[in-house]
Amino acid sequence: MAGKRVLILVENLSVPFDRRVWQESRALTEAGYRVVVVCPQGTKRDTEPHVAMEGVEIHRYRMRAATGGPAGYLREYGTALWHSARLAARLGRFDAVHICNPPDLMFLAALPQTLRGARLVFDHHDLVPELYLSRFDRGKDLLYRGVCFLERLTYRLADVVIATNESYRAAALTRGRKRPERVYVVRSAPDLGRFGGPVEPDPELRRGKPHLLCYVGVMGPQDGVDYALRALAHLRDEEGRTDWHAAFVGGGDACRAPGGRRPGARAPAPAGLWGGPRWLWGAVVGRRTAIGWCWRDQERSGAALLAPKRRSQLVPPPRIERGTSRSTI
Repeated sequence: MAGKRVLILVENLSVPFDRRVWQESRALTEAGYRVVVVCPQGTKRDTEPHVAMEGVEIHRYRMRAATGGPAGYLREYGTALWHSARLAARLGRFDAVHICNPPDLMFLAALPQTLRGARLVFDHHDLVPELYLSRFDRGKDLLYRGVCFLERLTYRLADVVIATNESYRAAALTRGRKRPERVYVVRSAPDLGRFGGPVEPDPELRRGKPHLLCYVGVMGPQDGVDYALRALAHLRDEEGRTDWHAAFVGGGDACRAPGGRRPGARAPAPAGLWGGPRWLWGAVVGRRTAIGWCWRDQERSGAALLAPKRRSQLVPPPRIERGTSRSTI
């Protein structure tokens, strides 16, 4: 292993902000590999074009995140693919290339390396066909069929597939037709060293309610945040429970600032918008019960976690796309 070079290509997050990719990079370094990461620059963090951290060499490129429909993502992915291929060619020869999706296009940037003998590892972060159906209310159109083709091609070219969970492993075995010994489940977990230890609860975060419910995570159209709002409306209106306050902690393109637009929202939440000094933005379900997105202090709340990852377990929505019950974490 000593001296072996590994190239990691990731498009949807900067590194080390992408904790999964950063932990993989550190694990490879600790095992004796020389690791180089190519990723986009962040907007508020990870802004340097080149940096070396804890033995990992990181090269970043400028990229504007997609907005709107599929055309915006085609522009974003085309930019990322060009920069990834350009940097990979400039960085020399590698023994293995580790590609992370989305999109299922990164094998194209790795192709010159694989043609020279590098092994290809596919780190499967998202089921892109299901992601497409969830984000863009377009059905199984031509673009959807293209997305499915790219997924099959990525599976076929990969020497090894790393799945985030068992449902993704099952997809690799069935849709990807990979041999079981070529597919491994590698789960993500928080680095406990980053936690500062227990703190005293802050009663103010409950806003006078005995219970605080908390959603922590990404808030994209595919993450079911609007279904969480419906569930909370059901809790209050149908179950008669008003003894709670709910905070949504995180960010994503399903959120909107007061007065703004929520791009890609699958269905409107049963709520109106409001803003406040403590909250980034939020919504009110009913007259008194506040639901907001909070930037800080979530660890001080003594909260119960609300994680609506399986939509079918919540209040029935107007429509559930096939496949959205698969786990995403």
